[in-house]
Amino acid sequence: MAGKKRAGWKKFEACGSCGYKGGFHLALQRRAGGQVSVKLKCPSCAKAFDLGWKIRL
Repeated sequence: MAGKKRAGWKKFEACGSCGYKGGFHLALQRRAGGQVSVKLKCPSCAKAFDLGWKIRL
């Protein structure tokens, strides 16, 4: 989808807690029914951001 914006998506470049701009780690959390929540975690301050991303493994 290069060049297209998806509805409800926004740019997420810096940690809203500490301002770190070097990228994020991924944190996975198992949920019921085989779903996994995907969260972004700041490597500087460890704040986790839940953007509502879900996958099924």
